[in-house]
Amino acid sequence: MKLSEWLNTPNPDGSRKRRDEFAHNIGVTPQMISAYCAETLPGKAIMKEIVRETAGAVTPNDFLDIESVLSELEHSGSAGSAA
Repeated sequence: MKLSEWLNTPNPDGSRKRRDEFAHNIGVTPQMISAYCAETLPGKAIMKEIVRETAGAVTPNDFLDIESVLSELEHSGSAGSAA
């Protein structure tokens, strides 16, 4: 799940997630949260905090969009080819 999608998903109690609170919880500024939502790749330490804070809903692969790359390879017939 993309970080922006997770942030737009209501909390279990129906309340909205707050970017400033999320930013504080992972140790960055709200501006960095906006950058991460716009595909800026977080560093390893922040990525670990994002995974922890989202309870695993957002993973490093979500930033790298690995699923779409694999899907493209499958459709092009290149999956499993040696480089």
